[in-house]
Amino acid sequence: MVYALAVNGNNVFAGTELHGVYVSSNNGLSWVQKNEGLGNLTIFSLRIVNNYIFAGASVNGVYRRQLGELVGLSSNTNQVPGDFSLLQNYPNPFNPSTKIGFSIPKSGFVKLNVFDAAGKQVSQLVNENLAAGNYSYDFKASGLASGAYFYMLVSGDNVEIRKMMLVK
Repeated sequence: MVYALAVNGNNVFAGTELHGVYVSSNNGLSWVQKNEGLGNLTIFSLRIVNNYIFAGASVNGVYRRQLGELVGLSSNTNQVPGDFSLLQNYPNPFNPSTKIGFSIPKSGFVKLNVFDAAGKQVSQLVNENLAAGNYSYDFKASGLASGAYFYMLVSGDNVEIRKMMLVK
């Protein structure tokens, strides 16, 4: 049973009865349970404020997590990179998931999107303010067909695009 929903870009969060929080990064086509530090509790409410999600739980009150932790974005902001860069995904070709690494030398609003070969956006991975640092995103393409895809990183005046292959 789902008691609460929250949306941030293509990411949909569901607060459930006795199973905590589930996240979909493809507009609800597939779901992953994300309960690290939370446990299998009933979540009665979800709210997104800035880059955090708040979950009103049946036990121990309110939990707060950074959105990036729940949608596959990990960071190393201890090292500030000198240049803006988007790395080639690994592995490539991939099935069903791959890592996309990128570096941003100054804090700001960042977008990381995936497009099909026709140029249609199929997934929005990052759409938020990030601190300067090195980042990695675990992209899960379980709802997509085999083929060529492009991922684009935008931060300030910087734009970079790379190609990846999904093989099922």
